[in-house]
Amino acid sequence: MNDAPGAEPGQPQAPAVGTAPASSPQPVPASGPRRSSRRRRLLVTSVALVGVSLVAGAGVLLVSGLPRSGGRVTPTTTASAGGTTSPAGAAEVDRKDVGLVPAGDYTVRIDASVFLLPIDLARQQAIRRRLAALPAVQQFAYESQSEAFRRYRVMFRNQPRRLRGVSLGTLPASFRVVLHDPRQFSELFRAFCPQLGPDGKPACVRGVEVVVDQHQVTWEGLAGPWLHATDAAVFLTSSVDPDQREVIGRDLEALAVVEQVDFESRAAALRRLQQQGVKDPLVLHDYAVDSFRVRLSEPKQFPELYGRLCSGRWSFSTQPVCKPGVGLVIANPRSVYYGLER
Repeated sequence: MNDAPGAEPGQPQAPAVGTAPASSPQPVPASGPRRSSRRRRLLVTSVALVGVSLVAGAGVLLVSGLPRSGGRVTPTTTASAGGTTSPAGAAEVDRKDVGLVPAGDYTVRIDASVFLLPIDLARQQAIRRRLAALPAVQQFAYESQSEAFRRYRVMFRNQPRRLRGVSLGTLPASFRVVLHDPRQFSELFRAFCPQLGPDGKPACVRGVEVVVDQHQVTWEGLAGPWLHATDAAVFLTSSVDPDQREVIGRDLEALAVVEQVDFESRAAALRRLQQQGVKDPLVLHDYAVDSFRVRLSEPKQFPELYGRLCSGRWSFSTQPVCKPGVGLVIANPRSVYYGLER
């Protein structure tokens, strides 16, 4: 999900699924874990997108929780395909496991999704223990197939083609994961998909279909024409007044780390979405908002940009507070979290 253009909000066209930006896994023989069908992979990607179409107006922040100085992430020990990590104690599992995913627009609160193949309860519990044992994992919650199906139907309520042939049993269950820092996605990925299959695609441990970087999904869904050119996007609330908008713009331009600020008005956003073929009136209402796209001279200093706008970070139990008029702040994971070229 690093470079492929994303789908328009409300009309996702299955962007590439996120892979670890760090070292590549090693190939495995043809007898490796079972691969899923192309249709199922498209459904998994669509489920990953659920929430991207539901986030407008929420005061959310996808930003590193580490100190601004940052630093390299220390890799965890990688498990072999089908193996297990040392089991976590009951107290550790209870501390990290928040149960079922909460109602509402939860997807922007998480850093990653671990999608599951059909498995029995024992295997599901083994994956749960592995999640709890990973130092990079702060919290995780389980989403059942029935809940995934409910959310899917809401997201594609105005797209009968996407609903056709999709039943409760065709959508995957998953674990939704909050990391201590978004840059630790590669550790989570390697823990569950440590090798490459004969087709060159990640081969995950038994019971895991794919591990998705939610930041990349969100960025590709919302960055628009600035997908490759900027490091951050600041979406304003639909109720922002001109004075608030001007103050936010001045604050962004005053930051020493900011190289360029582009503004898209609500009217321009509406025209762009309509030109892209978006027809759902609810999507147009939610996404046609004033916004800024920001290019940083040093992408790793994104937290400084964040500090001018919000404090705190989303998790299953915490919520950020943003200054009046700021609705959503997202980072380009490629440049901000992984240090790669835009």
